[in-house]
Amino acid sequence: GMASAHEVAIIAMLSATSIALRVAFAALPNVQPSTFIILAAGIVYGSRGGFMVGALTPLVSNFFLGHGLWTPFQMFAWGAAGASAGLVARAWPDIGRNGLMVLGVVWGFMYGWITNLSQLFFVEVTWQSVIAIYAISFWFELMHAASNVLFAFVFATEVLWVLRRYRRRFEVEYLEPPPTGTPVDA
Repeated sequence: GMASAHEVAIIAMLSATSIALRVAFAALPNVQPSTFIILAAGIVYGSRGGFMVGALTPLVSNFFLGHGLWTPFQMFAWGAAGASAGLVARAWPDIGRNGLMVLGVVWGFMYGWITNLSQLFFVEVTWQSVIAIYAISFWFELMHAASNVLFAFVFATEVLWVLRRYRRRFEVEYLEPPPTGTPVDA
């Protein structure tokens, strides 16, 4: 269904947080607190929320860091990270810090592998050039994965608790009315 005003507001807030952290950490190669925020958004607000935070992060932050052919690849990779976190959370509703750390490792590498495809526009595509691009980027992916684990280890328990609590505050549960003739306070 359509997103509620609350969902739109929280997705905007999480996106702004992810964008600000990405710009703030830009000087540190592949230390991406954005991935942690995107995965947490997917876990708590589902695949749609995770995808939106993931896709908006590079779309907006690249106005500060530089747009290019890589932007759609970044949008897809981080959107997929957020969406996949939502799918994992559907299967594992009480996912916590350890699960987020595992997702952080997976998406530290997957994000790089997906965004590396944008580099193929700049080289003659051969097996050698593809292998070179992925070999050169390995240490960057490893750094991304390691920083994801660090952010999740330090912040996941509290961030997931706050986001889940905030989500529950705005959930509405519709109950069936009592059968006709039943006293209301029975």
